Amino acid sequence: QFAPKILSVERFPVALVLADAGISVGQDKASLSSWASLGKGERLAELLTNRRDAEANASGRPSSTAVLPGSVVVSGATLSFISVTTVEVMRPDLLEEQIGKRQLRRYTRFRGEIRGDSFVTSTARDPVNGQPVVTALWISVEEGEWESGDDMVTGAIAGSFEVP
Repeated sequence: QFAPKILSVERFPVALVLADAGISVGQDKASLSSWASLGKGERLAELLTNRRDAEANASGRPSSTAVLPGSVVVSGATLSFISVTTVEVMRPDLLEEQIGKRQLRRYTRFRGEIRGDSFVTSTARDPVNGQPVVTALWISVEEGEWESGDDMVTGAIAGSFEVP
């Protein structure tokens, strides 16, 4: 039975991803409305994983993530990729005694959709309204679960993800 260790959906302005990487953007919303207009898929995947690592590091959970070579796919408003995160272990010797491994790795499947003019139905004012926005799905499982078939399940979940 599939049980992802981490499943999250987040929403953020496209310009924020670029700003986090030190790239300034003008007011041209059209240049922010598709993944292809932002750059190469592999580099965008790296920016997104670096952003996520920075958030984890800031919260005291150091991590190091690499995009799986050949996994990046850009199709219109959709970017998808798989990444592998090495999880820091305090006592690798003890872990090895327990499960036969000295390190833990987590596989994550990402699917992000860009919408050029995002609007939120809410009584609260949303500063993102009218701006190109990424709605992102992250699904993570441990290495052993990935290898035992959950890679196919995470793919099915990502494939069913729809952004209106």
